Amino acid sequence: MLRVYFDTNVHDHIDKDDVPMTDLDALRSALANRQLVANLSIADVEELLGQWETNRPAAIRKLQLARDLVGFDQILKQPSDLLADAFKAYASGEAAASYLMPPDQRRVVASSLHRVIQGDPKLDRVISESLGQMKRMTKGFRQMMTESRAEVLTRWKIIVANLGRNPTTNDPLPLFFRIADADPHLRRYLFGRQRPGTRMEVLSWYWRFLLMIILARRLNSGESGLSTI
Repeated sequence: MLRVYFDTNVHDHIDKDDVPMTDLDALRSALANRQLVANLSIADVEELLGQWETNRPAAIRKLQLARDLVGFDQILKQPSDLLADAFKAYASGEAAASYLMPPDQRRVVASSLHRVIQGDPKLDRVISESLGQMKRMTKGFRQMMTESRAEVLTRWKIIVANLGRNPTTNDPLPLFFRIADADPHLRRYLFGRQRPGTRMEVLSWYWRFLLMIILARRLNSGESGLSTI
């Protein structure tokens, strides 16, 4: 079983008939047989309903596609909550918390989304207000991530320079990748025991950013075991 995440481009391409029917049938079959397990996120819902004020039928149609393909039962937490949980899990050395929204919240969200598809007018104002709030939250989160990235990069360059390394080296693999690759605890945290041979280069931008923050904090705090880097 492979767990995947579809951003809104998947549903948008299907809506525009850009995906060959044979490919779509194969995808639906893999999901039905649980060869693939996919999740929806609140960020997806926000984007799928992005045309709510300008083209409501299109917004509802895309939301219905997401329901039929992925479903509303396993909705992911907000990105900021996922990031906070990842930090807490690494700091405590315990397993990460569930990446899904709490069950009671999922039930409320799923029920509301089904009502939206069914055309319940009682939710019109709620959807408009919720979309406005989510857009403000997303903007704030992106700004925070941008500022945090700049701060971490600055600290990282100082730390690497203090280690006697060149922070602007032409090495195709960043130094923080090589540090993490040599740390079995970090590798187990990132890939689990099931994928011991996974290469660091496959990490997404989110995990690269998280990894850089973790290592910057460890190096900055002078934790043992890093003097041999």
